[in-house]
Amino acid sequence: HEVAAVVPRAGVGLLPPGAPDVGLAHVVIVGDGHRRDVADRLAELPPEEVMFAAANCAFDQGALRAAGIDTPDEKWIDILSIAYFLGFSGGLNSVLKQVGLETKDAAGTRLITLFSVKGTPWHDAPDQWELFRHYCIQDAHAEERLLSWCLQWLDQERFRPMVNQLLDQELIYRRINARGLPIDQAAVRCALSIRDNVVSALKGRLQELTGLENPNSRDQLLGWIREQGTVLPDLTKQTVATYL
Repeated sequence: HEVAAVVPRAGVGLLPPGAPDVGLAHVVIVGDGHRRDVADRLAELPPEEVMFAAANCAFDQGALRAAGIDTPDEKWIDILSIAYFLGFSGGLNSVLKQVGLETKDAAGTRLITLFSVKGTPWHDAPDQWELFRHYCIQDAHAEERLLSWCLQWLDQERFRPMVNQLLDQELIYRRINARGLPIDQAAVRCALSIRDNVVSALKGRLQELTGLENPNSRDQLLGWIREQGTVLPDLTKQTVATYL
């Protein structure tokens, strides 16, 4: 499984003072062993020496944590946030297109679904697993290209105070998201109970009116409506409102 695709970097002006010029390095962790020792060593270094950068870095940070590699929030830079500072928007592929860089492999979504979502063992689809390995590496390179492209504009002396302030704000945002907000759990449970009771009553009424076993089924309900002499193309909210 793809645990994380991260780009550690140090030596650019957006890092704390005194950071050495060590350039860029790639670490793609796949499974439990592949380059795990490298990630462990990098994670132990302070932010002044090495930082991790990733698009939507909260995901990668969580993936590393799940693999037993804990990293502090301040050790991460979100590449998409850096791009947003320049006025771009959307997900990684969208931003790559906007800046004119090579986009990610279109097969990535299918491969992630196959191995990361469905949990297909690699030995059940070795050819697809090999494609997945290459996709993970290509994904890390795509993120690095975007980071480098953004830094050519932002990593300038006159911009650094503004960018560092924005990075501080972005760090607060990530910490709030990770921590969550307090809620009244008793009120939420009551609201869910009310919802379940209303849904159950409405479903029962629909069963009485239509005789359908499952009136929540789009195909069953659409078929019953057509049997009544009304031809609806679909049951989307807009279509139902128009016909009503």
